[in-house]
Amino acid sequence: MLILSILCIVAGGHEFVVHEGVPFAQPAGKALKATLYLPNDGSVQLRPGIVLIHGGGWMYGSRHLMKWYGRYFAANGYVAMAVDYRKLPRHPFPKCIEDVKAAVRWLRLNSATYRVDPERIAAFGASAGGHLAALLATTTPEDGLEGKENRGAPSAIQAAVVLYAPL
Repeated sequence: MLILSILCIVAGGHEFVVHEGVPFAQPAGKALKATLYLPNDGSVQLRPGIVLIHGGGWMYGSRHLMKWYGRYFAANGYVAMAVDYRKLPRHPFPKCIEDVKAAVRWLRLNSATYRVDPERIAAFGASAGGHLAALLATTTPEDGLEGKENRGAPSAIQAAVVLYAPL
């Protein structure tokens, strides 16, 4: 497993670190990966976390589409996690929502490592990613959309930012 870390400085001097290619789930033996954007200001306090979900009609795109948002949130004190998910038509619904729920659980399970407050995790998505963020915000385990990855932590989020989603 190769994880690339890069120290970045953005306008205003706010530093952050990027961890590229972090595996967060392995449904059917294939690794799903994330890019983590971490504030690097020396603080030891817990930070809010945010899962960034790309659009692309549930068929296209990757976590790299969320780079600008990841950098922005990290520079402003959030631990941002841009995620990939399984796409249509090869992977029918509900695989995509199962994957983003696994990402939330992974972030919560790894909250001590990345200094994330497990009680302050949000989702941010655009287009199809906004739809998945809305599903994260409105579904519960009783809805049968949890999947099997990263059991041991809830997939509930405390907030969602939904941009131009088909709802």
